[in-house]
This record gives sequence, structure tokens and C-alpha cells, in this order.
Amino acid sequence: MILTNGRIFSIWKYASALVMTAPAFTTIAIPIHGSTEKVHDFITQTPGSFIQTLTGIKNLLKLGAAVEVRIVVSRVNGEDLVNIAKLIIRDLAGISYVSVMAMEMTGSAAVNKSVLWEPYSKLFVKAEPAIKLLLENGIDVKLYNFPLCTVSSGYRTLCEKSISPGKIKYSPDCSLCAAKDACGGVFNGTYYLEREDLIPLK
Repeated sequence: MILTNGRIFSIWKYASALVMTAPAFTTIAIPIHGSTEKVHDFITQTPGSFIQTLTGIKNLLKLGAAVEVRIVVSRVNGEDLVNIAKLIIRDLAGISYVSVMAMEMTGSAAVNKSVLWEPYSKLFVKAEPAIKLLLENGIDVKLYNFPLCTVSSGYRTLCEKSISPGKIKYSPDCSLCAAKDACGGVFNGTYYLEREDLIPLK
């Protein structure tokens, strides 16, 4: 797995060199933060990054690379998620899957929490139509970093235990949850924001 913003792959020569030399079964994971330059470049704080990222993904797909598209959901792009899904369906045929990710509130995200933060359950409500649209168009979806109780029951099978063991936190009430063993919990650094949203499943 190579985690990257994907911009460098807008240079065909570089993308080609990587694909030719990468180990077998390499997947390249690249985030798309918005369906437009305005949203994506605001989140990255890098003008021109939207065009570079899309071009990079398209180059990798033309070269036969396995590409995972990541969508990190926040208050900023919550209303744009369906449009991001439409963009992926329309322009990025051939990607391996889409990962819809709840944000870890650390680093720059924590500094800007007043702009970015929204409880995971509310963000999932905004993400659900986009996830449904992707699935209906034959694109596999994984949910990363969402506790099971913040996701509608029909989508819980998409949830991955994605948080590193040293970063996982459960609330005291989680001990009463019938699904705790299958749940990935919440980020330790995000727990103070999310704890009121954690409701044991029966």
C-alpha cells in the first residue's frame, strides 16, 4: 500500500516509472476531498491540487495500477459527498474500491476542528447516499474509522477494523454493546469529541 496525495503522478513519466518498478499487488491510495477545485483545494490548502490529483489517478489507471480512492469526510465536504461519488463513477472507471473515512482529529485537523468537526453519525447520514450510489454502480466501498453504532445497520458489514491498536478507545458504555468485538472503536485522540455519540448496540 502506497499512501499519497497523488499529485506527482500527474507527470506521466513518473507514474509510468512507479508502475513498472512497484512490487506485485501494490495498491496506491489517493484521497479526493471534493468534487471541485474549490472544495478539494480548500481542504489541501494547495491551489491546483485537484487537477493534479485527478490527472494522477487517471494516469495510474491507464497504466493498469490498482488505485484505492479515499474520501475523508468532514463538515467541509459533507454536502459534497454525492457529487464526489458521481465524479468517481463518471471519470475514474477501473478503480479498485473507495474507502470512506472518518477523520482522526489530530494535527492540523485538531487545530481546525471548529471548521472540520461533525459527529460521525451525522457525517454518515450525509455519506450514505454517496455510498449507495457507488455500490449501485458496481464500486466496492469500505468504511474506515466509523464505530458500528454510528453507521446504519445495513452498512455495518462495510466497516473495517482500521484503527491501529495503540490508537483505539472505547467508552465505558461500550462494554454493554453486543457488537463490541466486531467494532473498531474510535481514535484515542478523537474520543473526547465523539464519546457522546457512542451508544451500545443491543
